[in-house]
Amino acid sequence: MNHLDLIQKNFIAKASYFGRFVSNMRVKETPYYICINCGLPSDTFNVMVIKTENVSLVSDFVQPELQYFLERNFPMGLWLWESPSLQVIERQLFECHLVSNETNIGMWLDAHTIQPNLTELPDFEVVLVASPQDLDIYANVLASLFEPSDEAVQIRQYYQLIKPFYQPQDSPMQFFIGKYQDQAVATGTLFFDADSVGIYDIATLETARGKGFGSQMFHFLLEFAKQRGATSAVLQASPDGLGIYKRAGFQEVGLVKVFENRHLLK
Repeated sequence: MNHLDLIQKNFIAKASYFGRFVSNMRVKETPYYICINCGLPSDTFNVMVIKTENVSLVSDFVQPELQYFLERNFPMGLWLWESPSLQVIERQLFECHLVSNETNIGMWLDAHTIQPNLTELPDFEVVLVASPQDLDIYANVLASLFEPSDEAVQIRQYYQLIKPFYQPQDSPMQFFIGKYQDQAVATGTLFFDADSVGIYDIATLETARGKGFGSQMFHFLLEFAKQRGATSAVLQASPDGLGIYKRAGFQEVGLVKVFENRHLLK
């Protein structure tokens, strides 16, 4: 399995994890794609991933799934990983009236080489989300990034739905909160599968940025993953966030593009 495939595999496992437990969520997986409906109008958690490079099939399965979301008036994000067929598949997605929303860079690191750069930040600590109350706090920090849009409301509601199914001691999904002077200011997530650990949702409250909290969270997650015996670490970086990950040893392995349907909703 190449490194880009590792990133896609981890992302799919993470995106679909709670959808396999919560009754009003839907996970549909085929050899060609996976589609997750979280039961809410949220393009953060309504996700479709194209797994095949067979361009002759793409329109045949994208169009019905797109219609499925449109009938519910739900926004969704379609994720496409770089491949030799990327441009051809992109054209087909445009023909389905999807639009490109963002382009990220898939990154990989041999976890055996992890050397976290944890520095002393007075009054700042990272803690594992270990209770329903902690999960509410985590959700509020993450949702704040989307204020004042309706997506912030949906993100909080999503974490309410998954709350009964989050078991921090046994789950491959691990949520973390960064606290400064006992106030939650940052988040981070790890997802462990058989082949890698994925790093997700590193976020800092707008009022707390520029103080090193996001960097400290990132290096804490690296150290936690190393201690848990991870062999490969993967993430998806925005172009603006490449520097910190490269300095930690991550290598660029390919593009990850996201398309959306929000403009088609009523």
